[in-house]
Amino acid sequence: MGRFVVPHPVRDLEAKMAPIGRYREVVYIASANGIGPSLARNGHDVRVEGLGVRLRKTLEQAMRPFLEAELGQPADSIFAEFDWAPIAAASITQVYKARLQLGEDVIVKVQRPGLDAVVQRDAAALLQIAGLLERRTTLGLSLRPTDRASEFLDGLGEELDFTVEASNALALMAATPASLGVRIPVVHTDLSTRRVLVEERFTGVSIADVDELRRRGLDPDALADTFLRAMLHHIFDVGVFHADPHPGNVLVLDDGTIGLIDLGAVGRLGPAERDALVAMLLGVASGDAAQLRQGLVQAGVITADVDTVALDGAIGGFVQRHVTKGGGISSSAFQDLLPLLGEFGMRPPRWLATLGRTMVTLEGTLRAVSPSFSLVDSMQAIAGERVHDLERPGSLKEMVTNEAMVQLPRLRRLPERVDDRLDQAARGWLTARVSLFGQQRDVDTITRLVNRVVMGVLAAALGIGSVVLVGVQAGPQLAGAVTFNEVLGYLGLASSAILALRVVATVVRDGLW
Repeated sequence: MGRFVVPHPVRDLEAKMAPIGRYREVVYIASANGIGPSLARNGHDVRVEGLGVRLRKTLEQAMRPFLEAELGQPADSIFAEFDWAPIAAASITQVYKARLQLGEDVIVKVQRPGLDAVVQRDAAALLQIAGLLERRTTLGLSLRPTDRASEFLDGLGEELDFTVEASNALALMAATPASLGVRIPVVHTDLSTRRVLVEERFTGVSIADVDELRRRGLDPDALADTFLRAMLHHIFDVGVFHADPHPGNVLVLDDGTIGLIDLGAVGRLGPAERDALVAMLLGVASGDAAQLRQGLVQAGVITADVDTVALDGAIGGFVQRHVTKGGGISSSAFQDLLPLLGEFGMRPPRWLATLGRTMVTLEGTLRAVSPSFSLVDSMQAIAGERVHDLERPGSLKEMVTNEAMVQLPRLRRLPERVDDRLDQAARGWLTARVSLFGQQRDVDTITRLVNRVVMGVLAAALGIGSVVLVGVQAGPQLAGAVTFNEVLGYLGLASSAILALRVVATVVRDGLW
């Protein structure tokens, strides 16, 4: 049974009333600054001040205590200027422009006070709903919504911790040489906390603002190519990449370089994940379902009990529907991939789901710059350039040498292992073990077979016994000439017929005669 939590009326009322106290405080501050019906305080006519000044004072007094508590010192000792009117505001954070005492222009991101309690409450509700779906629906059994919800909440927790974003920025900065034409903002780690982030302020326009880019004499297509090459470098060469590259997070700076901002969501790939990704992309590019399946095996998605023949057919249909030359990868492709894998009882790892969302967002951004842009075709072209570079004599020799160094330890152990196996065979110690029930589908087949045999035997035994009871004339009389044994016999015959019909129905349903 699902677990339902009955709301506590008093606690619910307190939770709903809690923000009102903060609203009253802000209203009082606004009124004291002349915003509202009361325009005079202590005999001072505040109407001489402009509305903008009064609004700035209200915002400053409402947020400044929280900021200074996080920084551990007065704001004036750190910032020479601080614009208390946020340039961006969301349900989670507010963003302000400021200038440090040394003169550097910065961005200050501040989390809303009391956010942790709200997130904990909503997270508990989300996990409860996901658990209910998983226990009560067929789709929930295959997609495991509790795992998806946990992964989402883990990612949200990282985005809410600005120390993680600062660490992400440092990792991406180390992975971004100047030759890429892309910049990462410098984070002032000494001024940043879990709830406050201070970083370099970038000045520029969105990469999707094509008209402005052309007005500045820049080529949008060239910028799109630069951005794509930088993303591929981060994904394939480094294994650290921006996981939310929508146009608002990709700026073209005044000097023509590209700036990546808002690094709360970053994906990470190890060498094994990158190898699996290459195998999958090769399968997609060539339309080879078996190659794509092999990449999924390397990614740890496919287990030994999956019907690979049926899976190859499903993957082949998936590739034909969603990936065509010049067509790119649509968002519906990744929306369909998860249910497809779920039908076979598979669950993609978190990094693959993150990468899928990143690729969809990346293509959307690039198509906003160039509507005819194809992510698949561009990636193939760049991959072709890399292969061409590898074919040069020096690079080929280096590649062979590196591969030999990797395989050399295995080659050295090979003669010893062969000798061990031959010695075991000569002494009669060599054994082989075959697992008849190593796969779940084998266990299920045997279970169904045994169940049918047992039900068939029970039906036959019950039918024979019931016939015998019907033929027995002795026994207590129930009504007229009807005896108790006859009643039991007829009930037994009915039960026997039901069991026999059920066995026949299962055989007919499976089509196995």
